[in-house]
Amino acid sequence: MLTFAILSSIPDHRRGQGRLFDLPHVLLCSILAVLAGADSYRSVYRFIDVRWDWLRQHTGLNWRR
Repeated sequence: MLTFAILSSIPDHRRGQGRLFDLPHVLLCSILAVLAGADSYRSVYRFIDVRWDWLRQHTGLNWRR
C-alpha cells in the first residue's frame, strides 16, 4: 500500500514510553477517521473501536484491544 509506505517514511519523534503503537498505523487510522468525519481524539478512538475488525483485516493492524 503506497499510503502506508509514505506514512512509514515519517520520522517518529515520540519518547520511548509514547511508542506503544507504530506511528504509521496511528497516522493511517487517524486519517481514515478524519475522512469519515471524526473531529476529536474521542471520535477517532470511536472510529477505530467500531471498525476494529475491518482495520485489522485491511491494514495489518496488530494492536491488542
